[in-house]
Amino acid sequence: MMSIYEWIGALLGIISVVMLAKNMRWGWWVQNASSAAYLVVFFQAQLFILVGLQLFFIGTATWAWWKWSENSTQNQQAVQQLSRQQIAKYVAFTALTTLALVQLMRLSATAAPYSEAFVSVTSVVAQWLMSRHFIETWILWFVANGLMVAISWQSDLKLTAALYSVFLVLAVMGWKSWRK
Repeated sequence: MMSIYEWIGALLGIISVVMLAKNMRWGWWVQNASSAAYLVVFFQAQLFILVGLQLFFIGTATWAWWKWSENSTQNQQAVQQLSRQQIAKYVAFTALTTLALVQLMRLSATAAPYSEAFVSVTSVVAQWLMSRHFIETWILWFVANGLMVAISWQSDLKLTAALYSVFLVLAVMGWKSWRK
């Protein structure tokens, strides 16, 4: 059964991604509200790694709102591209951190430790790259959102699965928007 928190989180989540894909700085505050709602949803579903991820999202969204404003009077910053060396570092970080998180979560009652760990680490990297305006963020969001569709569906969070399906489309739109 869908809770009011899931409805609120889903609606605000879509609004925030649309705003961020359009390089709108205020999308970070909308994302904070969505993350707060999903913190409750994931706690109730015993997806504890994803609860921690929501806390991370709230912190980085607050930082990103500030960061996006420091370089431009129009609240927009130039989109950048990662170097091959940076890509290699982020891939290594994602793999090693996922393995470490899986080992740590084996001791908890989290519902889906392997997929939660991978999607969480991938989302952390994607969020970091988005906050710094790297276009590769959208590739990572596509991967993380695809996995979140499966996790949400399996956890009987059908609205959340639908939300992440929309996020898949929005990731493609964000990619196209940032390539201009």
